[in-house]
Amino acid sequence: MSKDMSKISNLNRYKVQRGQLIAGAVDDNHFYFLVDIVGVRNKQMVLALRDYLVLGKSRKISCGEHKVSQSYFSIKLYQLEEVSKLIASSYIYYLCTDKI
Repeated sequence: MSKDMSKISNLNRYKVQRGQLIAGAVDDNHFYFLVDIVGVRNKQMVLALRDYLVLGKSRKISCGEHKVSQSYFSIKLYQLEEVSKLIASSYIYYLCTDKI
């Protein structure tokens, strides 16, 4: 079983909200889509967030390697998660239907 799949299968123990971002289980394209929407412009912050969300590194290591503060990292992570949840909860309004 791949690293990503084992993390996702372990989520059965926890209540996960639709759109919640799980460290190490976020697709690279999904990550950059969210970064564009939120407007994270600091390259070091983008790299730290990517290390955490896509690669699964710890917050402390991600922030340390890219020299970003953990408090600012938490703010940006919260913003990404809120946008992800909002998109996930509103996707049904953008599905194609026969009513058109």
